[in-house]
Amino acid sequence: MLLEIANKFSLLSMLLGFAIIYLCLRKAQSGKVPNIRPLPAIDAIPEAIGRAVELGRPVFAGPGLGGIEDQWAAETMSALNILQHTAQHVAELGADMMCLVVSTTVQPLAEDAIKTGFTLANESDKYDPGIVRFVAGSMAYDVSIVGISEREKPAAAVYIGAYWHPGT
Repeated sequence: MLLEIANKFSLLSMLLGFAIIYLCLRKAQSGKVPNIRPLPAIDAIPEAIGRAVELGRPVFAGPGLGGIEDQWAAETMSALNILQHTAQHVAELGADMMCLVVSTTVQPLAEDAIKTGFTLANESDKYDPGIVRFVAGSMAYDVSIVGISEREKPAAAVYIGAYWHPGT
C-alpha cells in the first residue's frame, strides 16, 4: 500500500517536473528569457586579479578535490568553467597564475580550460603548461596549499568546486 502511494507520488512529481520544463522552454522560445542575476563572487574575480597585479603577486585557482567520474562531477565541471573565466582575466591583466588538481582526469581539463582562457584573451603565447600542478590526494593538496601560500604568497585565491576533508 505504502509502496503504491510512493510510486504514484514519484510519477506525479516527474510529470510536474516535465510540465515545468516544457512551460519554461515554450516561454524562452517566445522570446521571454528569464533574467538571471549576476553572482557577486564571480563578479569579484577580476577585481581580485587586478589587486594581485598591483601587488605583483600571483593568483591561485583550484577546481576542488572532486573528479569528473564521481559524485562531485557537477561541481568540478562548473569549477572548470570558472577556472577558464579566471584564466582569461589573468591573461588580460598580465598576472601570474597557479592551479593545483588532485584528480588525474581533471588535470588535462584544467590545462585546457586555462589554455582556452589565455586564447580568449589573445595571450596564448603567455600560456605555460606548468601552471597546472598535480598533487596526489586531499592531504597532499592541503599541504601544497600551505606551502604555496608561504612561498609564493598569492594575492588572490579562487577556490571553486568540491572541497572536503577525509576525516569529515
